[in-house]
Amino acid sequence: MVAAKPLDSFRLVRTASIEEMRSALTHIYAAPVIEPVGPVKSFDAVINHCQLVHTGLNYGAYGASVRLQFPETDLVSQIFPIRGKGEALLDGTSVTIDPSRSVVISPNAALKMTNNAEYERLVLSVSSSALTEKLAAMIGESIIVPLKMHPVQDFTKPAAHILRDHFMFVVGQLNVTGSLPFLVLEEFEQILMAMFLHANVHNYSDRLERKTPGAAPWQVRRSEEYVEANWAQPIRIEDLAAATGASARSLFKAFKQFRDYSPMQFVKQVRLRQAKAMLDMAGPSTAIKEIALACGFADLDRFNTDYQMAFGELPCATRSRRRGPNRALN
Repeated sequence: MVAAKPLDSFRLVRTASIEEMRSALTHIYAAPVIEPVGPVKSFDAVINHCQLVHTGLNYGAYGASVRLQFPETDLVSQIFPIRGKGEALLDGTSVTIDPSRSVVISPNAALKMTNNAEYERLVLSVSSSALTEKLAAMIGESIIVPLKMHPVQDFTKPAAHILRDHFMFVVGQLNVTGSLPFLVLEEFEQILMAMFLHANVHNYSDRLERKTPGAAPWQVRRSEEYVEANWAQPIRIEDLAAATGASARSLFKAFKQFRDYSPMQFVKQVRLRQAKAMLDMAGPSTAIKEIALACGFADLDRFNTDYQMAFGELPCATRSRRRGPNRALN
């Protein structure tokens, strides 16, 4: 049995035709130039693509050495190699890419790549306008000069490891389920964008790292009120910033100072309380996983752990006490 490829539930194309592969890539990026490198005995392209609201998750393997040239787009992208090697030329910089080194593409930058036959990669692509909006909320400033990324990421920074691990976690969750509730996917996407800005070097990195004043206690309370009123919707740092008039970094600092936890940890607390209330009222056919997903928890094992830490018992114990011994399966 052939092992499933990453994002295999989101198949875009399986083909031995370069033209068909070019057409598939055109739909998600832009029309590339694709040329075989040397004598090609076989060509076996596999491309999977999952499109979220502002981001795209893409897997590709070609089964042959090929040279690709992509025109400029308004996307910001990062290539995460899984196997094999490649060479990229970006903004005059030549980058060797392999599983230990990534390439990051700025908006409106052309990309040339050559890869060997064993090459497989995952790509995270983000709308530049959505990423710019996220950056503005994080630093509390309007973005005047367009975002410009440093083209090389070698995963030496801890933040780079965190981004890669979270990206792979999202891909893994989509592999297992094939789909996730909108709330879960939207917040995965929001976290990926924030991590992307912290993990990679760009022309606003210094503003993300410099000290910032904390928000006032009333702004922390207003953030909490916003979360409690909107817990069932995706919570974006842009929304918290707009609700309080503070930058996301100022809010994070104030939450740490006045609450000793982050805004997103508060979101988790609120949703765990909602999950407990739902379990207290759960009917005999209600599965714990359904409640976890409805409250924004995609990983059932992690939900069980967080729930037990919060309430001193597993979710199944709460449900059992409500319904008695006749329990539905998780």
